[in-house]
Amino acid sequence: MERQLEVKAPVFDRSLAEERAAALGAEFRETVWHVDTYFPVPRGRLKVREFVRGGELIYYEREDTPGARESRYQVLSVAEAGALRRMLAAALGVAATVTKERRLWVLDGARIHVDTVQGLGSFVEFEVPAADEAAARATVERLMAAFDLTPADCIAGSYADLLAGGAAS
Repeated sequence: MERQLEVKAPVFDRSLAEERAAALGAEFRETVWHVDTYFPVPRGRLKVREFVRGGELIYYEREDTPGARESRYQVLSVAEAGALRRMLAAALGVAATVTKERRLWVLDGARIHVDTVQGLGSFVEFEVPAADEAAARATVERLMAAFDLTPADCIAGSYADLLAGGAAS
């Protein structure tokens, strides 16, 4: 499985978050709208992410702790994400559905997401590849400092957890 370090925190001013990304030298890549449908599984999280065209099947394992946390994941591109979602929903049921707009910035391989999540508000999320653990931790620390975040500002779970009323800090 691939590995990355993740940080997720609420933001009260999306424009300020994007200004901070730009000030770091991050490159704005795109705005993406997608729906994540989560399915109940015995361990980790399984979701289908649907884009306007196509999507992904994503499985990941991650501790629900605030601040930087390691995520181990697998992603499979799928052409018929809606059909896959319907099939998995019929077989497993649906645990949660998350709809969001994501503005993607990239800085030296790190992904900076400025997300607006339906029913929750706005968030900033960092995803830093963790092939080199020390370098990944240094990048996370740099990003957290630039965005004026401490571990106490971060959320522990996923957007699906927040929508269900849990794992907020």
